[in-house]
Amino acid sequence: MSNPVQTLSIGTKRVIPCAPCVCRDRGRFIGREAELRLALAGWSADRGKSPSAPLVVGEPGVGKTRLARELARITGQDLYVLWGNEDVTADDLVVSVRESDHPDRRIDYVLSPLGTAVVRGGICLLDEIGELRPSALAVLLSLLDDQRALFVPLLGETLAVHPAFRLIATMNHGDSLAALLPPKLARRLRPVIRMAPADPEELLQVMADAGLESGSDRSLIRHFWKRWGELRPGIQPTPSDVIDILGLAQGLAAVPFPHPPGTGSEDRPLTRELLDQAMVAVLREVEENDALPESA
Repeated sequence: MSNPVQTLSIGTKRVIPCAPCVCRDRGRFIGREAELRLALAGWSADRGKSPSAPLVVGEPGVGKTRLARELARITGQDLYVLWGNEDVTADDLVVSVRESDHPDRRIDYVLSPLGTAVVRGGICLLDEIGELRPSALAVLLSLLDDQRALFVPLLGETLAVHPAFRLIATMNHGDSLAALLPPKLARRLRPVIRMAPADPEELLQVMADAGLESGSDRSLIRHFWKRWGELRPGIQPTPSDVIDILGLAQGLAAVPFPHPPGTGSEDRPLTRELLDQAMVAVLREVEENDALPESA
C-alpha cells in the first residue's frame, strides 16, 4: 500500500508541498568564499532588517547553482529550486492545481518550490529569473519588501513568510538586468554577486578533487589543457566542464565492456585516450545544445 500524500493546511484548504532538492555530491566548492560571505550577509536579519535576496550573475557553468547548494549546506536548510521559463505563470510561481487521485477530492493544490519554501522555511533558488514573465515576477514584490507576505489568488489566502525563508536568484552574465527585470524588483534583488570564471589554480584544485593526479607526474593535467586549447581556443573551462569531463572519463575507465566483469578491465587507469573521448563527447553535447533553435 502506498504512503498517503503529505499535505499542509492553508486557511480552509489542504495543499501538497513539493520535495526539497536532492543534490548529488560534486566535491568541494572551491574558491568562492567572497561570494558566499556576500550572500550570507545579504540574508542576515540583524537589527530588524528584512533579509534581502541576492542575485548571482555569471556565465553558464561558472557555479551559480552550486553556490546556492553550498549555502544550503552551510546553513543546514532545505533547498527548493524553481527553474525560470516563459511558461511559468504568476499562479504557477506559488501554487498550481491538478486532478486529484484522492477519492474525496476533485483537485489537488500543489505548492511550487517557492511556495513550499515560503510556508515551511528553507532556501528557494530562482534559477534564470530573467526568463520569467513580468506578470510572474510581479508576485515577488510583496515577498521581498517589508510586508514579507504573499497573496495567493488560487487559495484566496495571504501566506505569512516563514522566518527561515531565504531567496536567491541567478541570471546569465550576458543578460541585462534593466531589460529583463522590472525596476522595482531589480532594486530588491541585492546584493548583485558577479561570479567571475575560476582561475587556473582553482581549476587545478577541482581536477585534483575529481581524481586527476596532481603530484610529480602531471602528464594528464598537461594533456587536458593541451586538448582543451585545441578544441576550445581562447576559452577557459568552467568548473562544471572539468567535473563533467573527468567524471565521464572515469566512468569510461570503470566500464567493463567489451570485456566480461572480473577480467581486470574495471581497474583500468585513466588514460589520455579516455580523457580525449570524454572531452570530445562533452563538448559535442554543449555544441549541439547551443545550436538548438529557440521554441516558437
